[in-house]
Amino acid sequence: MIVEFPDPTNCGPRSYAPGLMQQAREAFLALVPEQPTSSFRQLQDPIPVAVVGPLFLDKIHGQEVVARNGAEIHPVLRVKRRAGGCP
Repeated sequence: MIVEFPDPTNCGPRSYAPGLMQQAREAFLALVPEQPTSSFRQLQDPIPVAVVGPLFLDKIHGQEVVARNGAEIHPVLRVKRRAGGCP
């Protein structure tokens, strides 16, 4: 599953939930060991989380990283670390 945390300062004016987008992004940044960059990279150690946000079915059009069915949670509105491991 692909999840996206867009920058609320860019997307917020066109969003119904800029505050939730900002809170989710801050919660995500508190979970990861390094600040994200503009390019895709996988975490060395997976972090089990639960996310809430609208389902976005992206057309598969040659993206470098994509879910097999094109499903994404975009934007993430809530993220919370969960107990247990990643499947």
